[in-house]
This record gives sequence, structure tokens and C-alpha cells, in this order.
Amino acid sequence: MELQTKRLLLRAWKESDAEALYKYAQNPNVGPIAGWPPHTSVENSREIIKAVLSAPETYAVVLKETGEAVGSVGIMTARSEIKSAQMTDNECEIGYWIGEPYWGQGLMPEAVNELLRYAFEDLGRTTVWCGYYDGNEKSKRVQEKCGFVYSHTEVNKPVPLLNEVRTEHFTKISQQEWRATSLVAMKEVDIHKKQQNMKEKSIISHQADGQIFLEVLSEKQFIGCVQDALDLIGEFFGQYYDGIIIHEHNISPHFFELKTRLAGDILQKFSNYRLRLAIVGDWSKYTSHSLAAFIVESNRGRMVNFASSTEEAVALLSRFK
Repeated sequence: MELQTKRLLLRAWKESDAEALYKYAQNPNVGPIAGWPPHTSVENSREIIKAVLSAPETYAVVLKETGEAVGSVGIMTARSEIKSAQMTDNECEIGYWIGEPYWGQGLMPEAVNELLRYAFEDLGRTTVWCGYYDGNEKSKRVQEKCGFVYSHTEVNKPVPLLNEVRTEHFTKISQQEWRATSLVAMKEVDIHKKQQNMKEKSIISHQADGQIFLEVLSEKQFIGCVQDALDLIGEFFGQYYDGIIIHEHNISPHFFELKTRLAGDILQKFSNYRLRLAIVGDWSKYTSHSLAAFIVESNRGRMVNFASSTEEAVALLSRFK
């Protein structure tokens, strides 16, 4: 069984992956925070591939570009020997890790999102669980990006491989929630229209503090109504990023007349899909006090920001992770 994303191949582990596994799993920053000790040798990694990573629905996270296994992701069920969440037979749990050189590149959310799709669409699971130990903020962020919602916390949770106890936080997402919040459940974007729209735009990627922000460049206005906003969101389906930057001239002037309520309706769509947005423009030319207040209030939050330059937009968006 193999699964694919834009940048990754998820496939069964092979004994020939032992050197790559040891390369990343020997790092004390990787295993212990996830509840397992660093690997001690290539042979140790090979034995773990045979004894642990050979379990059903356990996948090596392989970079398509290099063919190297750089992490692991898997699905555990109520009958799995290794699991953490308490589940029913129609639920499952996702576990994951990735080598430190690849932290902050969006690779693990990419892998987890594909496993969510597989769990819900192919395996028919009703709920998917996930968990992270207290202090593992990177794992928490992955789960938030993938739509998991906090469920509960368990204290004095045994960590058998490290012979200790910890506090573990559990999150979950139901199939219904996944369909409602993922872009898969969004209104279908006409493929031909999507291709034509993308031809009229160019995309520049900006990185800051381990986050990726995509700037859309176009001479044309491409957001004039709520459906246009949904179309834009759909055009980026399958790409992995933390926020979108667009420009004032790409948006209908009615957007900036708050009495039309167009701004609220459009921005609500970005909020529904948990997409952070920054709009770059010259805000000094607007005389509306209500718009000025709206901009100030928006810039205090994380979902929508107004900036005078791309650099400021990246700075505003990257304040939050």
C-alpha cells in the first residue's frame, strides 16, 4: 500500500531503510519527546523496522525528491499492540515523527492530511484521534493545522519505552468535522476555471520562523464575491502553507465599504477554513473611520491582517504559529 502527496511518498518500511532511519532517529531531540529512546545503531534501527515499523498501516515518510525515508507516520486501531488513545472499533489514532532537518517545512501536516483522507474515505473511520505529550508544541501545531480539536488530558500516563510517566493531551476529529472543515468538502471548483485562474496569477513563497506564506501576484481583480474567495481557496488545495498574501487591487472596491458586508462575508470563509490572510495596500487613502477601526482591530488578531508592504504582511502573519 502506498499513498502520495505533492512532495511525499508514504510506503511500507524496508530493512534497506535502516541507515536512513538511524540517521534521524539517533537524534535525542526526536524520539524522547515522542515517547521512545534514540536509536543506538544502524542494526538497532533495522531491528525496530522488523519488530515495530512493520506493523499494519505504518508508513515511511519518503521525500519524492531524494527517495530517502525521513520520518514515520501510521494508523493505530483499538486492536493495535501500540496505541495511546482509548478507541472504539470504528475509530483510529494517528502517530508521527519526522527528522529534525525537516521541521518547519510543512511536511508532517502534508503526510497527516493524506492519512486523514485515507482513514475517512478509504477505511471508513468515524473519528481519528491524536495526542502529544505536555511541552511538545511542534506536535500540537501539526494537529491544529490538520483540524484536530482538543478532547482531554490524561496525567501520569505511562511511557513504557522510557520507563516514566507524563501528561498527555488528546485531540480528535470526526469524519463529519473533517468534511465540514477540509477543502475537500468545499463547493467543487470547476477544473477548467481553476486552471485558467492560475494562469493569470503568479505565486511567490515567503518563509519566516519556519512558516510558509504564499503571495498571489496578479494585475487583475479576482475577488468580487464570496464564491471568488472560495475559488481562490480551492486553487491552493493540496499545497501546504500557513497563510496567503493578496493585494488591495485584486479585491472589489465594495469590499472596503463595510456597509456592504462583503468584507465580513468573504473573511468569514477564510476563517471557516482556518486560513490566515494578509491584504497589502495603501490604507492611508481611505477616509472611513469604520474601516480604519476595522483594520486596527484585525491587526491585533491572527486570522486577517492589513499591511502596507509584503514585508509587513509576512511579519504580521508570522507573529503566530
